[in-house]
Amino acid sequence: MTIQPIFYATSFSNGGLGMSPYLVGICLGTFGLANGIFQALFFSVAVMRYGERRVYMAGLSCFGVVYMLCPIMNQLSKQTRHLSFSICATLLLQFFLLGIANLNFGVCSHSRLAVVPKSDLWRAGAVMLFVVHAAPNPDVRGATNGMAHSIVCVVRVLGSTVGAALFSLSLERDFLWGYGFYVFMSVGTLAAVFLARMLPPRSHT
Repeated sequence: MTIQPIFYATSFSNGGLGMSPYLVGICLGTFGLANGIFQALFFSVAVMRYGERRVYMAGLSCFGVVYMLCPIMNQLSKQTRHLSFSICATLLLQFFLLGIANLNFGVCSHSRLAVVPKSDLWRAGAVMLFVVHAAPNPDVRGATNGMAHSIVCVVRVLGSTVGAALFSLSLERDFLWGYGFYVFMSVGTLAAVFLARMLPPRSHT
């Protein structure tokens, strides 16, 4: 979630949590470490048990909740004017849901996946498993994967810029009490979950 550091550092009155840059770094750094361990331990297990589509849809669904937790935390911070226990508990819930959401892009060893041959890419998330197996033949899997990652890089650059702009605009224009960005992203997440239902249960089928 690209607006995480912006939201955490923004003042209470402007729709954020009012954290110091040091505290923002501690929170995101700790989450990054914990998330890496979580992905390594549970990604392949989740895919083998539930299938790529279910893991992908679960991750997308978590993003919607993650976005809506932001205005809840902001309202709590406006009441307490500091990082209370309720805000910290909500923040931990948000990090946990982000960990599940990141299963979409998790890291794993393919040798642990019964549905993915060892000859495929060594690392992938749930969505990339679909991309790899969408290649018409094994000879172009590398090109297919490279094209997908190129598109992802472009979208991430544009998404970060547009997301930060929408966040600032919703606060400046007081759209939906300043929370218009989160509503917009949650609706977009619901649309993505609906589209994800069209994917096959397993990427190799």
